[in-house]
Amino acid sequence: MSNVMKLKKITLSGFKSFVDPTTIQLQSNLTGVVGPNGCGKSNIIDAIRWVMGEISAKQLRGESMSDVIFNGSSTRKPVGQAAVELVFDNSDASLGGEYAKYNEISIRREVNRDGFSDYFLNNTSCRRKDITNVFLGTGLGPNSYAIIEQGMISQFIEAKPDELRIVIEEAAGISKYKERRRETENRIKHTKENLSRLNDILEELNKQLKHLKTQANAAERYRKLKQEERLTKAELHTLHWREINKKLLAQESAIKNEEILLENKNTELHVFNAKISQLRQQHNIDIEKFNEVQGRYYRIGANIARLEQQIQHAKERHEQLTNDLAQINQVWQETASHQTADQNQIELLTADKTKLEIEATEIQTVVAKAQQELQDAQQQMQLWQNSWDDFNTSSSKILQLLEVEQTRINHLELRVGEETQNLEKFRSELAGLDFIVLNAEVDRLNNLFINLKDDREKLHASVVVKQQQITSQREANNKLSSELDQTRNKLQALVGRKASLEALQQAALGKNDAILVDWLKQHNLEQKPRLAEKLQVVAGWETAVETVLGVYLEAVCVDGILNIVTAVKSLTHGSLTLFDPSLSGKDNQKFDSTTLASKITSDLSLDNLLHGIYVAENITEALGMQSKLNAKESIITKDGIWFGSGWLRVAYDTNNQKAGILQRERELQEINTNITQKQSHCFMQEQELEQKQNVLIDLEQEHQKLQQELHALTAKYSDVQSQATAKQTYLQHIEERAQVLKNEIEIHEKNLCSERGQLDEALTKRDEAVRQ
Repeated sequence: MSNVMKLKKITLSGFKSFVDPTTIQLQSNLTGVVGPNGCGKSNIIDAIRWVMGEISAKQLRGESMSDVIFNGSSTRKPVGQAAVELVFDNSDASLGGEYAKYNEISIRREVNRDGFSDYFLNNTSCRRKDITNVFLGTGLGPNSYAIIEQGMISQFIEAKPDELRIVIEEAAGISKYKERRRETENRIKHTKENLSRLNDILEELNKQLKHLKTQANAAERYRKLKQEERLTKAELHTLHWREINKKLLAQESAIKNEEILLENKNTELHVFNAKISQLRQQHNIDIEKFNEVQGRYYRIGANIARLEQQIQHAKERHEQLTNDLAQINQVWQETASHQTADQNQIELLTADKTKLEIEATEIQTVVAKAQQELQDAQQQMQLWQNSWDDFNTSSSKILQLLEVEQTRINHLELRVGEETQNLEKFRSELAGLDFIVLNAEVDRLNNLFINLKDDREKLHASVVVKQQQITSQREANNKLSSELDQTRNKLQALVGRKASLEALQQAALGKNDAILVDWLKQHNLEQKPRLAEKLQVVAGWETAVETVLGVYLEAVCVDGILNIVTAVKSLTHGSLTLFDPSLSGKDNQKFDSTTLASKITSDLSLDNLLHGIYVAENITEALGMQSKLNAKESIITKDGIWFGSGWLRVAYDTNNQKAGILQRERELQEINTNITQKQSHCFMQEQELEQKQNVLIDLEQEHQKLQQELHALTAKYSDVQSQATAKQTYLQHIEERAQVLKNEIEIHEKNLCSERGQLDEALTKRDEAVRQ
């Protein structure tokens, strides 16, 4: 291959300075790579050595294999993987064997940052050894001499003989054959070892086959006897089953009767619960109706109070109007009297006028009669007459003016007095209206009404929250009660299961033998535990332990077996096994994991019962260990097959009531633990339920108290609302009355001012008339 198969191209990606995929084509037999220092010339040779299986980072001028990956630069980020691929021309099948059919041979190696390499041969994943085998005897590969680097000549000169031998063998092309020879010798050695092991196994199997044939004959006899025993036990069990079945039918009948009674009681309980729920709903409805009627009662009371207040105000207004009417009538009567006086005065003046007219007529008659006599003196007479007429006219006007002004003065003085009196009365009434106290009372009632409204809303919200808490607490109590019932049912099932297992366990441990039990009571041994009750066996190894210990599982654990030996003579019936832990060996002994004793945990030492007994997972493993046993040692499988030196024992008796003692004991212990946990859980649930029931009672009492407070507050709220409405109405009436009084006072002040001005004017005119 080194002479004919040619390297066509090299592909590098992420390898040292070749960060981008780079392909170097080798077109001729002689190719030179030139360039400045640091351009990557040596990296190409390192890539060729690396892809052909080099595992020494030192040979590649690095500290670790991950150093061949491009580590980044100032302008490029580092990459996470490096790959190099060599492609050889094999068109003339220079590389024979399975690769002769390929025109090209591609060898690729990839490495990532964790330092692990992947090899590919013609794009197929392969081992490093497959790559190195291709280059054996070619001068290439990880220990190649064909790649000559700087300092390689000095290495040859300074090399040791063994190192030179490797180079010479590689150059001679015999390294490939030496490697194949070494592999062939290893295979031959391994084959011889396997043949020797197989011969040993064959001899051991032949020996075991003889023992197994003897044991098979014994097992056949045992099977026949066991079959007869099963038939006898089946007949006995049939008789027992019939008796138990009769009792079971009677018990089932009694249970059905009790279940019927229980269903009746449950039905009655459901009926009572339904009635209680209906009564509670009706109670809530009645409470809502009561609250509604009470609210209506207080609203009607408030309306009545408001109407009574309005009626009272109307009565006061009526009295005020009556008084005003009386005053007006009095003024009207005074005005009428003044009018009568004025009428009388007018009548007097009319009478005087009539007299004067009569006198004037008479005077005119006298004048007419004397005209003829006074014609000579007519001019003088006319002058006198004019003077006389002027005098009469002037005198009449002054008198009339004095009388009119005096009458007017009297009337105005009377009006001024009346207006002054009315004005003082209105002012007194206006001053008597205490707006400050009434406004303060209205504000106080309004503030109290707002506070009561807020308190009522808060209290109503508290009632709603408390009702929600009661509902949530009642639901939580019902849920906890259901959980408690489930826990009790599970506890009852565990107790029943425990009773059944204890009955079976007592029968299996011989505790139902009345004669033996009486003997144990006589010697104060009835409370002593049985050996099976003191053992904890690793799960799955119960059958093996029961097979080995057998009747010892029923043994009564005693202290000082020598003191009881003499008393055993009095036992004339039954089977008794005693076990004294103090004579059974050393306590706290650590056993090898391959012994049966290592599968048992107990405060008793079982060394004298289990000494020399080893364990195996299956019969194949046991057969492999049997040849190593001595005369006093044996081995037992997980399934209960017990081997010894020249003997075998199998105990498969599914009908034996003593079978499964340890499994039942384990289950009893687990059930006792579960019962204790369930009892504790049940007790805690009962306490929690009792506490929650007390919490519910407290919540209901608080709810009832809040309801009572809400009713009282609602009554007070309605009362204050009525008072506030009445006071507000009265205040509005007072404000309206005050406005009326203010208007009246303003009118009367204007009238008084006007009448005083008129009075002053009349007095002035009267004084002027008097002066005239």
